[in-house]
Amino acid sequence: MQNFIRVSGKELNMSWIKLYLKNLFSNKKFLFLMLLLVIVLINAGHVLALSDEPQPPPHSDPSPEPDPA
Repeated sequence: MQNFIRVSGKELNMSWIKLYLKNLFSNKKFLFLMLLLVIVLINAGHVLALSDEPQPPPHSDPSPEPDPA
């Protein structure tokens, strides 16, 4: 099923998926929710870290033991 859209006197042949996505991304509420979701996911990345202890950089020497003196 094809949809025809009249834009400035021209007919554009668009599939229904493209038409749906075009309308979805022009919706301001949808864009606001997507922005909010991205912000929440970025902030949650710090909370959901894999480990609490910082890992030493690769190829680093182990810390030397203090002098027994």
